[in-house]
Amino acid sequence: MLQSVSAERIWTELKRLIIGRMADHVIRCMIEECKLQKYLGLPESPNVNRFAVVFSRHEGNLEPMTMIASLCETPEEIERFHKKTKWDKQLDHVTKKC
Repeated sequence: MLQSVSAERIWTELKRLIIGRMADHVIRCMIEECKLQKYLGLPESPNVNRFAVVFSRHEGNLEPMTMIASLCETPEEIERFHKKTKWDKQLDHVTKKC
């Protein structure tokens, strides 16, 4: 069923979740318990521990793409996320700098 959800819709909803209340717990559950990373365009083994540290240090005051980057290990993983979610072209320069 999740395969039929549009890439744009995935990004719209994920960016709300990833900086929202209790995002560290929500994302950990989505990845470790529900195994949703492949549907979200995330790496096979996202770094949920680093995500939790970044989230707790900044209390959700970071941009959603910064939080996505904290789940990734390489620029290639960020680029795959970008392609999967059809991330806004105006922000494309961010992945090129990594």
